[in-house]
Amino acid sequence: MIIRDLKAGDYFTQEIHGEQIQFKVLAVEPIGRQVQVELESRLGRATARYMSYAYLPGTRTRSARSNSVN
Repeated sequence: MIIRDLKAGDYFTQEIHGEQIQFKVLAVEPIGRQVQVELESRLGRATARYMSYAYLPGTRTRSARSNSVN
């Protein structure tokens, strides 16, 4: 999935150390050629900056399957 395609409210799942972790995109803010993304998962909240064309491995869903994050 390409970072510039993310929208607030999107969910995506990544495998991290053999475990499936679901992330919720809270905010996406373009900053020049970069994009700042605020994420939430069961591990907590984080903010990261990526180049807008960066690829993030994972599977995206546009609607939540539940109100909670894994």
